[in-house]
This record gives sequence, C-alpha cells and structure tokens, in this order.
Amino acid sequence: MATIVANSLAEKRTIDKSDLVARYTRWASNNAFDTGPTFALVFGLIKEGLDSSRATKAAHEKLGNKSAGCAPAQRITPLAACSYVPTSRLSQLARDEAAITHYDKAAGDASAIVTLICRYLLCGWSVEEIDAALNRVEPNAWLAVNQASIGPSGLSNDTVRTAWFCLTNTDDPLSHATNLAGEQNYAPPIVGAFLAAQEIGRTSPGHFRPH
Repeated sequence: MATIVANSLAEKRTIDKSDLVARYTRWASNNAFDTGPTFALVFGLIKEGLDSSRATKAAHEKLGNKSAGCAPAQRITPLAACSYVPTSRLSQLARDEAAITHYDKAAGDASAIVTLICRYLLCGWSVEEIDAALNRVEPNAWLAVNQASIGPSGLSNDTVRTAWFCLTNTDDPLSHATNLAGEQNYAPPIVGAFLAAQEIGRTSPGHFRPH
C-alpha cells in the first residue's frame, strides 16, 4: 500500500483521492494481500457498486463503528519524503488519504502524526524538537498518541505510540517493536520508516529541504 501511495505521489505530486481509489481498486481486484479487514471491506463494497465515501462509512458501520486501525499510518510515510509538499500541508493530506478507507477520525489523526514525525526526522530534528513541534501543531492528536497503550494493539494511536516509544527508548527499535507486535506486525513498519528518515536526517544534514 505504501508503494501505491508513493507511485500516486510521483505522478500527481499530492494526495489525489480519486487516483488512489482507482489504484487501490485495481490492487484489491488482483493481488492484494495483508490489507487488514477495513481496507478489504471497503473495497469489497466498492466492487459491489458503492462509491468510495459511502463504502467507507458502510464499512465502519459493519465493523461496529470501529475503524481506527493503523493501516493508514503504515502506508502514508512516503508523503513525508515529498519535499515539494509543504510541512503545513502534511497533516490534512494524511487525513485525506486515511479517510479513503477509515471513517474513524483517530485513524486520520494518527496518520498525520506519523507523517509529521517522518518529515521532522528527515530534517534532522531531535526527539525534543519533534515533541515540542507536535505539541504546537497537533496538540490533540499528539496527546491522544501519548495517552495510548504500548504493545501489540493494532489501534492507530496504540501503534503509533508503540513505534515512537521503540524509536526513542530502546537500543534496537525494530527488534523491540517486532517482539512487542508479534505476528500482527502493526508497529514495525512504522518503526522502519522512522529509522530510515532518522538515518537520512543524521547522515545528510541539510540535504532534505522541504518548501
């Protein structure tokens, strides 16, 4: 899914919801795997003839009004690396992308937080600088993450908090996240994105210059 997002961004240079829906639909109809139940349900309903927005809400209702999973936060990370997208636009674009599949606002909020963290890491910011920035630009979403649980949960805020904890409090973040996540593998993809962004920010200071 992250590859699909990256390919769409390369062509459209923004989060183009209609383009992403078309790409996701093609993938869902062919070789889609490990999509998570929300994505699978949404695109199953689209296949049956519902338009995207109605399918997203219907899936949320079919899931007992529970669509706060972490898939949007896992797949949105390429957006942070698009230097032509201003940092001030990242949060809204991340939420727009999350809303393609996840009706619950929490999924979009967590996706916005992940995108901003990746952007700040690419810029070489410290943990303290990132925390201060998130408290300033996304106070409610960042508070929700910090109040979430650390562990194997696939809920968006829990997954993001787990990923951030592993990055900032352990010597081997990816191994620690993998041990916490078990077979569900929720936090590790986000930790991997954090580590990649952090490495670029550390080894190439000033290289990443977003508008």
